[in-house]
Amino acid sequence: MITGAPKTAKSRWRRFVHTMLQTLRGALLLQDTPHRIALGCACGIFASPLPMLGQTFVAMILSKLLGGNVVASLPWSWITNPVTTLPVFYGCYRIGMLITPGEWKLVSFERMGEIVEKFNHLSMADGFATGYAVVVDIFVPMLVGSLLAGSIGAVMGYLLIVRAVVVMQERRRQRLSHWQKTSDQTMTSDDGI
Repeated sequence: MITGAPKTAKSRWRRFVHTMLQTLRGALLLQDTPHRIALGCACGIFASPLPMLGQTFVAMILSKLLGGNVVASLPWSWITNPVTTLPVFYGCYRIGMLITPGEWKLVSFERMGEIVEKFNHLSMADGFATGYAVVVDIFVPMLVGSLLAGSIGAVMGYLLIVRAVVVMQERRRQRLSHWQKTSDQTMTSDDGI
């Protein structure tokens, strides 16, 4: 090690992005058919915006049921993480508000203030009953939006990933054949000595 040299460590964000890209690349380079890999990835993409806990398990089960690669579904279901949860869920909520029929009121900060004020003056039993109605007002549009966003993302992801896997597997095959030819040539030239 050179003394006095500046520290060359990557920032946490760069390490995180690098790790995620390596994980996604590893999912694309699995030893399976392009269809099964892409189907597993599509299941992970579909499950990632769902407003529930356990999206990884949902992606794994869905991938298993549809015949996709279960391992390929894992990193895609991690799109919704503690950093991205709020933007993803709020985006799905807004999409759901646009397409869900009914008399839904968009929840804004003023509406949240009204809800909190309303809960302060209710008994516990009335709070649970009213809380259920509020959760339904928010959860139903969010669920509809997340199903739509997940479906569109899964279809687009499948189409792109199938092509990417075919290209990556062909490149791997070409590199392997090149190294095998080089190895065979080296062995034949060593036999002639």
